[in-house]
Amino acid sequence: SNYYNGAKIKFVADNKIIVDVYINVYPNYNVPEVTYKIQQNIKNSIGTMVNLSIEKINVHVVGVVFNDEEESQN
Repeated sequence: SNYYNGAKIKFVADNKIIVDVYINVYPNYNVPEVTYKIQQNIKNSIGTMVNLSIEKINVHVVGVVFNDEEESQN
């Protein structure tokens, strides 16, 4: 699938939307906590901007990012 744009919004019946977000994480991050915070931020932001109900917010972890600085600390 094409996740390069980072997010996808699909309009479904009854003025509802499904949001798909594609992210990369760092190895030492708590993935469930990060994805939950992303879901909450999206829910709060969309709720204040538009009059649509959110049916689902899917957060897809598509990769783990390793960088030189992080690897040298381990």
